Amino acid sequence: MCKLTNSLIAAALVVPAAFTSGHILAATTADQMEVITVTYRSSLNYALYQQITETMAGFHLEVLEDIYLQARSGNQQMAEQFYRQQNVQLAANRLPAQLERVLQQPE
Repeated sequence: MCKLTNSLIAAALVVPAAFTSGHILAATTADQMEVITVTYRSSLNYALYQQITETMAGFHLEVLEDIYLQARSGNQQMAEQFYRQQNVQLAANRLPAQLERVLQQPE
């Protein structure tokens, strides 16, 4: 009996609240309804629009590819320059050939 009474009281409180919040929700969404505007174009205008869109998409891909190639080329040039610089420094730090033979350990 106690569970039934608690259920009835809960239902009595929840049902009116559900109807009230639904009414408020419906009122706010009706004011903010989305509006879709449809513009009809002639076949020539649509063909031009489609051609321009495809051309711009292709151009965008070419620009991205060019950026990638330039970055790769720049990195490769820097790596080659670094490698040459390291070789010059190693060559400058080497002992002359006559001293290398003198300082070798005996066999």
